[in-house]
Amino acid sequence: MGLADVDFAYGTGGIDVGRMKLPIIIVAVIGVVYLLSAPGINACFRKMQRGHSPGRGSALYSLSTICISTFRYNQAVSILRVTLDKYPDHPKARNGMYNYALCLERLGRPAQAISAYQSYVAKYPNDSRKQKIQNNIDKMQSLQSSRSSAR
Repeated sequence: MGLADVDFAYGTGGIDVGRMKLPIIIVAVIGVVYLLSAPGINACFRKMQRGHSPGRGSALYSLSTICISTFRYNQAVSILRVTLDKYPDHPKARNGMYNYALCLERLGRPAQAISAYQSYVAKYPNDSRKQKIQNNIDKMQSLQSSRSSAR
């Protein structure tokens, strides 16, 4: 009997996956939506804060990236503050430190953002983003000085 003689009909022996596809997709979408929601992110953050391991550091930095990509800058700042304190030497700490300053800038906290950017440049003086960071600092300082002179 050759391969061409075998009947590959669905539903013969085993589970009929065809009928389960839609419910599985619905459950998966609901799960993803929950994980991307504020309560889902907070639950993940609380759970990942317990213990200490490089894997948790990676997960926390990834969680902060999800917050940034969904415009949840307050949550990203909270996660990054804890993560940078707990995992300062993690391979993702460099981007985490930059993202922390970026989130502060986007939240309209120029003084904190400038300080965070300056800390970043002090720690990574040869970074390729140095000029961009300096431009951001100059722009924020200019806005701060124009606001204070307008008062």
